[in-house]
Amino acid sequence: VIGYNKRPPDPEQAKAGPEKDAPAKGKTVDQKKPEKIEEPMVKLGRVRFAHNSATVAKDQLTVIQGYADYIAKAPLKNNEYWEIRGSASKEGSNKHNWDLAGRRGKNVCKILARLKLRQGWESEKAQAKIRFDSKGEYFPDYEEKQPPGKDTVSNNRQAYLIKVTEVTPK
Repeated sequence: VIGYNKRPPDPEQAKAGPEKDAPAKGKTVDQKKPEKIEEPMVKLGRVRFAHNSATVAKDQLTVIQGYADYIAKAPLKNNEYWEIRGSASKEGSNKHNWDLAGRRGKNVCKILARLKLRQGWESEKAQAKIRFDSKGEYFPDYEEKQPPGKDTVSNNRQAYLIKVTEVTPK
């Protein structure tokens, strides 16, 4: 299971957007960093979590099984991989939410990798093609519209599947 950047973003920087990478002083960059094209698999559902928990509840295993079934029918190219992205509600500190979201993504990723191994993937392939990431409480990829009076805080207590394609800029 391949991990994520463990350092949460600065709250002010998160509002301004991602920081551009600059070469170190006196150095030149020979290769450009690959750009990521992300496609959230919203139609497959999201794995929901209880408040302040990264434990996958039994009733959420059907969502993860759905991910495994979908992945089995959707072969990837060499520059593509699956990512489980964890997120958290805004309650708690930035660092706590970042770590919690990472644990959520990692736990779903581990279960998904085990399911894929049962379906015949080799260990190295399963680990290389299924990764996890944390967005903490920042950068929600999508949000559900809730009717008035419905709890909207718990919307980000989730993890979900994303197909990522890396494209090297010319």
